[in-house]
Amino acid sequence: MSREATSDVNIKGYLIPKGWRVLIWARAIHMNPEYYPNPEEFNPSRWNEYTTKAGTFLPFGAGSRLCPGADLTKLEMTIDAYE
Repeated sequence: MSREATSDVNIKGYLIPKGWRVLIWARAIHMNPEYYPNPEEFNPSRWNEYTTKAGTFLPFGAGSRLCPGADLTKLEMTIDAYE
């Protein structure tokens, strides 16, 4: 999940020169306390009745870097739910 800067950009004091590639660390999205209270706490129940906002939940990556096992994992979770 990368993008190329089309112009020089300054973000919070850091210069990203035109042409540089910027990578997203997807795990950091899930550590934002604005969306996930106590993100470092192990709490599987946090997902019960939870509705995500677009771009705030990427457990399998996104785009061309999507995990090839994502569909299999979702199928396995569905089967386990009915056993």
